[in-house]
Amino acid sequence: MKSIAIYNHKGGVGKTSFTAAIAGELMLMKKKVLMIDADSQANLTNQFLVSKDLDREFADYLFADKTTQPEILKKTEYPNLFIMPTKKPSSEGGRLVSWTSTEASNIVNQKVITKLLVYLAQIGFDYVLFDMPPSDGNFDKMILSACDEILPVLKIEKDSIEGLKDFYIGVNELREIRDEEQKPIVNKLVFNMRNKTQKTQNDLIPGIEALPSDKYIFPQESAIEVAKREKCLIQEYKIKKETKELLKALTEKLMEN
Repeated sequence: MKSIAIYNHKGGVGKTSFTAAIAGELMLMKKKVLMIDADSQANLTNQFLVSKDLDREFADYLFADKTTQPEILKKTEYPNLFIMPTKKPSSEGGRLVSWTSTEASNIVNQKVITKLLVYLAQIGFDYVLFDMPPSDGNFDKMILSACDEILPVLKIEKDSIEGLKDFYIGVNELREIRDEEQKPIVNKLVFNMRNKTQKTQNDLIPGIEALPSDKYIFPQESAIEVAKREKCLIQEYKIKKETKELLKALTEKLMEN
């Protein structure tokens, strides 16, 4: 089993969209996939489930309220595609924010994600994808250090490129936490919302292309918002040829490691 964290400490970059899109590609390749909604905004959950189905959530596992993992795993309408949902804190009584603020720094909880991944491998999942929150706290580091790979999703902005140096320094710290030199793997970068008519983006492209990691520069894609609104996978809609080819190439590369 391979675990992947779709990450950026900033919001609005497309992490949820890519979590769903990559999961959909893996599912179409006959893989058994679990998406874990680790963001209290619950956008990933909202795309695949309705509120009446939310009797259990990810936080219930974290709090260990006599809740077993199978009760939290929810089937989506797609074959071999599952989600571990999160409830919104205000309207649905979600407790993820409470756990991250009170329990994530507790030493007894440091292996909770690692133990979850071991269990998920035992019950037959091929891939686990974490839709990460826009933050950089103990909870985030707990997940990132436990995963096999981190896939950063960025906008084509100067701040995003300049922030990569600090990000890679942080990855080395995660490897120290994990006591492993090679994991988590971070050798791919996704740049989202490419608009060739924007001069500021055009000026940044040469710098992006010079980065040592594999780069996947996705165009603006209107089907993403349609999929969110219709609560389904982007693969159900006619997406741009460039988007389709890049998504396939990225997913196949993720499967190699």
